[in-house]
Amino acid sequence: MHLAYWPVADRSRIDESLNAETQLVKRICSLGRAARAKAQIKVRQPVAEVRVKVRTGEEGVALRKNANLVLEELNAKTLDLLEDETSVVRYEVKPNLPVLGKKYGSEVAAIRAALAEMPAAEVAAAVRHNRPMAVAGHELVAEDILLVAQDTAGYASASDGGYTVAISTAITPELADEGLAREIVRRVQDMRREAGFALSDRITLWFAGLNGAPVEPDVARVMQTQAAYIQGETLATAITPGDPPPDAHRAEQDLEGTRLLLAVRRA
Repeated sequence: MHLAYWPVADRSRIDESLNAETQLVKRICSLGRAARAKAQIKVRQPVAEVRVKVRTGEEGVALRKNANLVLEELNAKTLDLLEDETSVVRYEVKPNLPVLGKKYGSEVAAIRAALAEMPAAEVAAAVRHNRPMAVAGHELVAEDILLVAQDTAGYASASDGGYTVAISTAITPELADEGLAREIVRRVQDMRREAGFALSDRITLWFAGLNGAPVEPDVARVMQTQAAYIQGETLATAITPGDPPPDAHRAEQDLEGTRLLLAVRRA
């Protein structure tokens, strides 16, 4: 068997368009995860919006077609395509002194002063589109100028190769509740595995404060308002406040400072 020939791929059956779409989605999702990490927003915390700048109209069509995949991967509610990234990123313009020094020597000071007087957005647009511009009597090209990207208020972004992905960083109370519900689901799923439950086992879920303390208001609210989601994800037939029975599998949980007791038992 070890002398058998490797199979030969029939390249005529490869869907190049699908390949290109898949690579685009992977790239956008990678940048989106980088933007989330930059803002220190956990993956389980939903965000309101992801805004994307792609390179061509065809890529925009492909991204809209695969919007649900991107939204699911980045845990976002809406996807918005941008004509340019300046609504989520602003640029600080600086002269590339090592390059300019070699080209213009003592005239760099005048170039630097003139560049500082020019509208940063116009200079940045020229650099991003590789257009030369007249500065202090000289024609500068893209390599002569450095752009330092800074996120606009309310967004965190990541850029690479002509693509920019930004996520909204404002977490509303409703989004925060959804994030807490997702974290509770993860803890319950871990407890199911620890207890040796089968994937299809229905359970009863209990929650309580520690050592007789009342349940934190945020947890109590989420257990009520997000009950359908929590039950659907964990196969819980009931979510019951209060101390669990002795035969339930229980564990103390710390949800970023919010402590509580969770317990599960086969229904």
